[in-house]
Amino acid sequence: MIFLRKYRVDGGCNEDVVIKASPFWLQATLVRWGSKPISNVVDITNYIMLLTAQPTHAYDYAKLNGHTLGARLAHDREK
Repeated sequence: MIFLRKYRVDGGCNEDVVIKASPFWLQATLVRWGSKPISNVVDITNYIMLLTAQPTHAYDYAKLNGHTLGARLAHDREK
């Protein structure tokens, strides 16, 4: 049997983001869906993930080694 897979990785950059508490509606929605509110950035990525069933991640550009981020498929025997 042959399985065809499509992989897609998207990225973007936002400047001047301030880490703070999420709006109440977002916190309440996450709690209702069984998630714990943490901060505005973490909460919006969790919200998008729960809406789309696709993992989302946020990174601090200033802390990225070499200001680069990569993605690859797992090698054999990797989980």
